[in-house]
Amino acid sequence: MNGLPAIVSFTCGLTLWVIATLVGGRTEVWDNPAFWTVAYPASLGLSCVLGFAFPFRTWLWPLLVFAALELVITTTGLARGGGAGLLPFGLAVIAVLALPGIAASAIAGWVARRR
Repeated sequence: MNGLPAIVSFTCGLTLWVIATLVGGRTEVWDNPAFWTVAYPASLGLSCVLGFAFPFRTWLWPLLVFAALELVITTTGLARGGGAGLLPFGLAVIAVLALPGIAASAIAGWVARRR
């Protein structure tokens, strides 16, 4: 297996979360109401597209999309003088947020394999 699906997943996720952070103007990306109405639904749609485009290991693509979110949150927190003390909690929250994306990716991958 080549690493293209992983690179695409992480890069698309990173792009989505950086844009959401820059547009939001809040300290934390999820403090912005647009996170819940635009960015998070877009991440679920992205998970669906990735699952369809790469219909194997479909659980991995959303995890990489949401790993990019953790990278953005940690990087912006450190840049603003904060620490990474809540990193374990953040990882747990992001793991829960990734579950619908994993389900969407798995369904899309199943549909792609049936075609």
